[in-house]
Amino acid sequence: HVSRAFNAPTGEYDVYIAIRESLETSSLDDQEELSISILKEHVSVPDFWNGMLQTSTVLIPESLEQLQIPLTPEQLQLSPYTIGGALRVDPKFDRVFARQDELSLIYVVYNPGSRDGATPDLQIEYNFYQQTPDGPEPEEFFNNTQPQEFNAETLQPGFDLSMGHTLPVTQSVPLLLFPAGDYRLEIKVIDNAGSTELINDVMFTVEEA
Repeated sequence: HVSRAFNAPTGEYDVYIAIRESLETSSLDDQEELSISILKEHVSVPDFWNGMLQTSTVLIPESLEQLQIPLTPEQLQLSPYTIGGALRVDPKFDRVFARQDELSLIYVVYNPGSRDGATPDLQIEYNFYQQTPDGPEPEEFFNNTQPQEFNAETLQPGFDLSMGHTLPVTQSVPLLLFPAGDYRLEIKVIDNAGSTELINDVMFTVEEA
């Protein structure tokens, strides 16, 4: 995996990635025959500053590293999956787990409502649905977890939305009791202060081994 960040205003973009063999590893006679591969990806850059309740992409980390010193803007270009400049995430891309694994999530909630101007009042529910392509319904409810609460009583002292503090959310669920199969995790973010909610879906697979 190769990761690289770039800054861009809100909008829709086509990103072209060119890959070729390094000139340093080829002789002068071979350089004219070097092949180049082009990868094109469409990228949508959302507007997180429009005042509406939103979340970042839900990341499933392979590992997390708490940095002692926040990364500089230049270092962040090489480590794009870093939250708050100090929590570096190594994402898991295949979303396939063994039953002995844990499903871990990390994302950021943007623009929550606030009654006092400083603290949010959020409830986040996690509902799991097992995919059943051979059954009467395409999926059926499997289980859920205790909702998470983010408010003045649960947040650390000094948290203040008006000062630009962000709200990163983490969750980990053991998969030992999940039978092998495909699942959809419904993440429901309920903003009690803003009287609104949103839903994110995360698809994943559990294997026996």
